Amino acid sequence: MKTPSENGEEKMYAFCDIYTFHKSSDARIKQLSAYLIELRTGSKQLGYFV
Repeated sequence: MKTPSENGEEKMYAFCDIYTFHKSSDARIKQLSAYLIELRTGSKQLGYFV
């Protein structure tokens, strides 16, 4: 995901959702954790070059 920053430069982000369910036989979601990670230009994060 790309968005402009306050100074007009473009920033790139990755996101990840992790779900925990009540039981293996029950498809109801017990907990949801969401993460937003800023990817820095020229660095290697998450196995990708940005």
